[in-house]
Amino acid sequence: MKIFDNLPTCSLIEVLEEKISNQNEKHNDLCVEIAKFITEIAQELRYINELFPEYTPHDKDYHISHLFRISDILLGKGKYEKMNVIELLLLMVSMYAHDWGMAVSKTERCAIATKDKTSPNLLYDEFERFNGFINAKLGKTNFESDEDIAIDIWQDYIRNTHAIRSGKRIENYFNKTNGSFASALNKICVGHWLEIEEVNDRNGYYKDASVCGETINLRAITIYIRLIDLFDLAEDRTPYVLWKYVNPQNAYSKMEWSKHRALHQITCPSYDSGRSICISGSTDDHKVYAALMDFKNLCDRYFRECSNALAHMGDTRHELGVYFLDWRIEAKNFKPISVQFDFERKQIFKVLSDEIYDCHPYVYIRELIQNCIDAITFRKQILEHKKVGGENIGYIFIDINKITESDIEIVCKDDGV
Repeated sequence: MKIFDNLPTCSLIEVLEEKISNQNEKHNDLCVEIAKFITEIAQELRYINELFPEYTPHDKDYHISHLFRISDILLGKGKYEKMNVIELLLLMVSMYAHDWGMAVSKTERCAIATKDKTSPNLLYDEFERFNGFINAKLGKTNFESDEDIAIDIWQDYIRNTHAIRSGKRIENYFNKTNGSFASALNKICVGHWLEIEEVNDRNGYYKDASVCGETINLRAITIYIRLIDLFDLAEDRTPYVLWKYVNPQNAYSKMEWSKHRALHQITCPSYDSGRSICISGSTDDHKVYAALMDFKNLCDRYFRECSNALAHMGDTRHELGVYFLDWRIEAKNFKPISVQFDFERKQIFKVLSDEIYDCHPYVYIRELIQNCIDAITFRKQILEHKKVGGENIGYIFIDINKITESDIEIVCKDDGV
């Protein structure tokens, strides 16, 4: 019996359906709620393009279905079979929910601008976040409606807060069904936008989290969503007819569409004892080529960070087995020449030290004391500005410890910032 009717045909759903059928309706209530959620969110995701009309589509057909396809390529049936039902459900639902926070309606934007606390789906600290952001941009925080704020500022604000908003919305949706499942989804949605070093035990991304009575690797699922989202980059996401219809005019959007249209869908060929990810494409526009090279550097860094995080967990079920990204971008009708600037660190430090210290071996002590003075002065200025004192600040402590016969340790402390 098929449980999820409206999902893409893929290995993930195939394995999930089989695992659920073997559990004698153990998670039946949760699956019913998920099926209901999928139907609802598929419609709501269309509202992303209301605020971001020149974005590549984030709907079910041109975004979500591609994420399932990328998941199959990146992870594959063998990986799915090692995962339990709850891990697969979390992965599936997160593919729908991780960008939900980008779908902010005009009514919700009006509530944010006018500080209407009765509106649902807002962050618990929405107004504080908005005030800080908008004050930095415009120097004011009071508005009569959302139309008093330029659309590009709205876009920046929603983009910067969308992961947290996605997490709140998905947790609210599933809280009544199962609190641990709802909390895990919140973590995944927020985590797909965090720096990779923040996806750790200290922030609740446990590799042995307890969800719905199962032990799941929450950190691995979060990293998978990051990678799947990263590799949704190819031309099949921006078919020519759709690109022609949207006709993006914004320079940023136009470049994003051009980058997508230049790339082919990723493949994962065998490499040594594992696999590589092959990213191929071509362009006859040197600006697009340069943008793709920047994108390549970003992808390489993200992939390296995610791969290292998965490897360091020591969970054999979640070893990615992908060794590197194989970029094959062809430049048509021009010869690409990559130019970048770097410096010799040792030589630069030698030049700077000679300039600052004048080759004297003990001048660094003066520099340490000057650092203390600067820190104290800065803290005094802050406290005086806030009118909370600062008269008793200004102590510098120097301690000298003999480590060995030939080494001493000089410790310089202060009570500044």
